[in-house]
Amino acid sequence: MAKAFSLGIRLTESSQRTLTALSKPSVWAAYKQSVLEKVTLGAKSAIQSQASKLWKKPTGALDNSWFSRVEGDKGIIWNSKSYAYWLNYGVRPHSMTYLLNSDVKTYLAWGQYPYQAHPAIPLQISGNLAFRRPTAEALRAGKWYHPGFPPYSFVENGLEYYKTNLMPNDVSGLLISSIETGG
Repeated sequence: MAKAFSLGIRLTESSQRTLTALSKPSVWAAYKQSVLEKVTLGAKSAIQSQASKLWKKPTGALDNSWFSRVEGDKGIIWNSKSYAYWLNYGVRPHSMTYLLNSDVKTYLAWGQYPYQAHPAIPLQISGNLAFRRPTAEALRAGKWYHPGFPPYSFVENGLEYYKTNLMPNDVSGLLISSIETGG
């Protein structure tokens, strides 16, 4: 199962000046809600912008899959693509044994000889598309090894960019951000 990825933004009542000015609880709650919506939307745009700058030939798949909403006292930003989590946090080198977790299916060789195998995985090899089937023997031989890649950290960079360059001055004393990821 792919890891889900979301970002939580919480506002705290840390600014005494604002609390004193908005002493009525109903006024504070409405103000806090509007600020949270504004900050969540702004942070989502900054993260989306940071992510789109990383790719030489963007397809738009990652860029167009960011969403946000406000639930109670928390703004939530997430990406619907399962690989967003791994691009942000990186992947260590590993043997791809999880490829063997797919269901084994029956196929016909030359249209008549049935055999059991895992589904073929498409690969780009020298500009051509090739299909290979993962096997236990290939894994034991050291094939199907992922070299890993470093984290791109576009979520953290986007949040930092938003906080230092884009966040409105009137709300900067109220914001505490926290990154929360869930599986």
